[in-house]
Amino acid sequence: DLLKSNYLRMTCLMQLKDYRAVVDIAFQSLQRARTQDDLLSLMYAQAEAFIKLDLISEARLTLEKIISIDSEYRLSRQRLEKLNEI
Repeated sequence: DLLKSNYLRMTCLMQLKDYRAVVDIAFQSLQRARTQDDLLSLMYAQAEAFIKLDLISEARLTLEKIISIDSEYRLSRQRLEKLNEI
């Protein structure tokens, strides 16, 4: 339940454009992730927040980790390709 509530908070904070808070909550929540789906969802939200904060190298690393776990997860590969064009 804590992970679900944290993910909901992260979604709300993304809407409020408080990307630093999203990154912080993701770091805390990743330690508690039990399933691969939880881990990937948190990492993807974290990568999106990194992109919004213009922390491109951190976003790249996070997306690469996601792809190493599940190469078909959401649009991770396409997001990484776009970042590599920058």
